Amino acid sequence: MSARTRLGGYAAWAGLLAACGADLQRTSGEFEIRVVGVPSGVERLEIDVSGEGLDAYRVEVAASGGEVIHVIDSVPAQRVDLRVTAFRGQVEVGREQRTVVIAADQRNQVVVDLSGLAGTLVSDPIAVSVTGARADVSAGFLEISGPLGAAWSAFIDRARGELGVDPDSFEVRTVDVQLVTGSAEIEELDEVWDDRLTVALASTQSDARVVVASGIFSDEQTRVRVPLAAGASALASLTADLISGAAAVVLSGPSVPSGEEDFTVLLDVTLVVVARDD
Repeated sequence: MSARTRLGGYAAWAGLLAACGADLQRTSGEFEIRVVGVPSGVERLEIDVSGEGLDAYRVEVAASGGEVIHVIDSVPAQRVDLRVTAFRGQVEVGREQRTVVIAADQRNQVVVDLSGLAGTLVSDPIAVSVTGARADVSAGFLEISGPLGAAWSAFIDRARGELGVDPDSFEVRTVDVQLVTGSAEIEELDEVWDDRLTVALASTQSDARVVVASGIFSDEQTRVRVPLAAGASALASLTADLISGAAAVVLSGPSVPSGEEDFTVLLDVTLVVVARDD
């Protein structure tokens, strides 16, 4: 299976992660994938084509808004599944899927419209500083927090400007926790929490709190990407607080038994968040 990509009339060969060489002797047709309504800020598209008996096919295509056309010269005449995923950097902005029946000896065309993603804004990494100490440990449990702060306020201002309105909803896409140089008596995360960490977003005006990430980390780590929890995309109870900036990041988990030695831990919690105008 060979392929080429056209962006705004410019033709270029696209690299293939896998080729469908086993299917070349079967009747086939050309497959034109036209992706329209690519939102501003989307940097690349990932196009996947799969089907029964086909080898995996995936190609990455540069995008800068507007329209992208990707043509696969030869696809076996059968039912295939198409998935188009949009990315800003390494963060997935959204995806669309289609099922197409390829007709032999014809140009088979499909249009994938990404304009529904236009009301979506992905943040740059938002760093929140959090500080904890031995005095914060209670009954073998350590919970510390920090306000979302100026970086978050700047994101909300940007969202208002680009979406034209206050966001209707938010979704957390990544959560990273980094031990900061200057922590006293602490060199690794597993010296603070007993291998398990939960990250939540919480209102500073009410009791509302949503766990957005939770997981187990390995020994000798100073940085960890915490796996997302179901709450990462279920932040409705915090929408008003997130818009006003009246929210904090809360880290919690069972503390490491270490006697009464004092310590201070300095952390950066980095979030990538999606704001939407639903």
